[in-house]
Amino acid sequence: MATALLGVWVQDDTGPAFTSRKRYHFKPDGSYEFVFTSRNTGSLQQNVLVR
Repeated sequence: MATALLGVWVQDDTGPAFTSRKRYHFKPDGSYEFVFTSRNTGSLQQNVLVR
């Protein structure tokens, strides 16, 4: 795996009704974790859509 990819990468998309976040964690052994969450605007509660 290219060492430039290692670590945590986050993409936030903010809209008028909700915010979504895509989070990737690339690990040295070649595995990764992906979590996709959303949150309604004005709310503190996040909903995990994909893990």
